[in-house]
Amino acid sequence: MLLDRKNPIHLRETLIVFALILVLFVLGNIFDFKIAEGIHAIEGATPFEVTMSAIAELPVIAALGIGGCFCIKGRPHNCHKFWTVFMVIAGIAGIIAAAYFCFDTFKYIYRFEHLSNLDPRSPNFNNPVVIIVAAIVTILMLVGLFFFYKKLTPKFDKRTMLIIGFFFLLMSLVVAIFATGFKYLWSRPRPLYVFRESDPTSAFRYLYQLNPLYALKADIGDNFKSFPSGHTTYASLGMTLLPLLTLVSDKQKDNRKLQIALFYVGLVWTLLVALSRMLAEAHFLSDVSGAILIAFVVVTILRTVLFKLKSKKETALA
Repeated sequence: MLLDRKNPIHLRETLIVFALILVLFVLGNIFDFKIAEGIHAIEGATPFEVTMSAIAELPVIAALGIGGCFCIKGRPHNCHKFWTVFMVIAGIAGIIAAAYFCFDTFKYIYRFEHLSNLDPRSPNFNNPVVIIVAAIVTILMLVGLFFFYKKLTPKFDKRTMLIIGFFFLLMSLVVAIFATGFKYLWSRPRPLYVFRESDPTSAFRYLYQLNPLYALKADIGDNFKSFPSGHTTYASLGMTLLPLLTLVSDKQKDNRKLQIALFYVGLVWTLLVALSRMLAEAHFLSDVSGAILIAFVVVTILRTVLFKLKSKKETALA
């Protein structure tokens, strides 16, 4: 096996989550318009939806940041020079990408302060409490990443760190490619755009109604990037990120209860983010559930390869 440790996410958890999200996805395709119409009738944004929307991408920030640290710190002394250089470059790229997502989080918060003329629900978005909470959480994550790099990584198994770190980076990259690609392939109008139109029923598009590349038009901005939800896609990485982190510790690598608990913590976070994006009228139910399905399927395939693949490069990475 490429990674000589047990998969922390077993078939039971995989099937439970897949079945749950699949049911939501089917319901979304049937009741998308009705649910969004009910949400639209609610006036004003809540601190919950704004805060969760702002910090939704913390799992992908953690995956990129921790993955970068692991790739840099996890290089064994006898690792081939090519792999050493490759992993250092990959690690630096991961940390830079994590920093970009942090900046994007601040930019996301900042945007809310300047959308009052565009979004009738946005006056509450510039609530100082919401902005301060989101900023503090992001800053604490960066401080925690630095502490993690300096204090904890030296205690971990280097080979395991290297493989899991590269997996985190690969996982983030592949999921981002799929999420972004599907946004432009579907070019589905967001709920807020749909209900601004004089005839929302004609503006609404079912998920089977593709409108390829229409979102590329400069004059419509993000209004046609409803499917899939990017925030929910990145948030769902927490379901894989948290359990896998236990494998780098010899004390916790076989702690099944902890791994299951962390998996469901990631699931709860994902569902909260999905709910916040629906309440913000940024996405339909099928958009957020579809985003989880996309990320879940992609990551499950990659994770299966991680634990099952017999690689000829194993010696070079050992």
